[in-house]
Amino acid sequence: MAVSLSVLDRASEKVLEGDLAMAGSYFERAKAEGVPQPIVSLRFLTTDYLVYPLEFTDSTEYFGYLRDFLDVVKADEGYVAEYQKALRTFIDFKRLFLRAVALFYFSDIAVCSAGSTVVKEIFALYKYLKNNREMIINDDVYAIKTYVPSTDMKKLSTDLLKVETFCLNLLLSYTAEQHSVYTGKKYSATTIDYGYFASTEVRSTDQYYSYANVKPRLFLILGYEAYYDELLREYKANLAQLHGFDSPKVLREELKKLVNLEDKSDENAKKYIKYAKVFEKEDSSRDSYIKTLIKFNPFARPFKKLYQATFGIDSVGSFELDEYFPRKMWKGVCAMLSAAKGWSIETVRWLTIFLGCLGVGVIGYIALAIAMKSGHYFGVNIEKP
Repeated sequence: MAVSLSVLDRASEKVLEGDLAMAGSYFERAKAEGVPQPIVSLRFLTTDYLVYPLEFTDSTEYFGYLRDFLDVVKADEGYVAEYQKALRTFIDFKRLFLRAVALFYFSDIAVCSAGSTVVKEIFALYKYLKNNREMIINDDVYAIKTYVPSTDMKKLSTDLLKVETFCLNLLLSYTAEQHSVYTGKKYSATTIDYGYFASTEVRSTDQYYSYANVKPRLFLILGYEAYYDELLREYKANLAQLHGFDSPKVLREELKKLVNLEDKSDENAKKYIKYAKVFEKEDSSRDSYIKTLIKFNPFARPFKKLYQATFGIDSVGSFELDEYFPRKMWKGVCAMLSAAKGWSIETVRWLTIFLGCLGVGVIGYIALAIAMKSGHYFGVNIEKP
């Protein structure tokens, strides 16, 4: 006999409120009360069917839990409604995936770190879809035709192929991997002579050298550089199969809409916006002095939209394979400096405007643009396939 899922509903509410500790407690209570493991795991991994779990190692277990859920439903029809809910979000898998990418865009997509879990899981998802997409559709392993008979299986197949292509697009396009190297301490001494005695104060400062490597995201997974040519062939083959599908353009437009929380098409989308706002508060990669000023300055808030349009705050870059600095506002000079120095992109843009108003910034900016055209990137190493 089916067990009530009200405890899981409470867990989902706590996640949307940002109380993750209490949410975790409710998930554990659900298991203790006998809610089948696949249901608890799916709700937990997808945040109540809102996002694909890119932040979890072995995220493709999502597909296994969905298959196990079908076995639960066959044994107990009391869970049919919940299974249909899970299936409907799977049928809209493209949105499920893009939401996850949007959440981690600033922390793990625009700028990455070596061994990024998100990048690894994008690669894992690509491999899973490549090996299982036709089986999912042709064999109907989730019994979609039985439980959601109105589903357009051909469209679902195309959407899964598009997600596979998005994964390849992300893996093959460039990102900045930033580094800081400790170069030792710098000491300075100040002596004041009072005549009858002298006082000396010694100060020490830790010194760091910052630099960045710009490379395809695939290269951030140790030992995976050798897959580049193979994945590039797969990417081109997918685009040919999708007949003119512009992956970089669609990916950018979809992520821009999600990053700016513009999708309010249904209740599920509104729940995602609520979750994304909670998630954004915890995402330190989106912090900057300028954003903090806007957040707490009541006089600045009315101009936030203008600021976003002018200075590119929260902007999404291109996903063209040959773009080294994909956030190309002002021809990429600011993106280069952001990568080299580890500063947020909007901080660099504001500094450029300020120096431009003083006059020296214009000359410096033109000099940097000419240098970039000549292949000089000032502390940024371009790593090509």
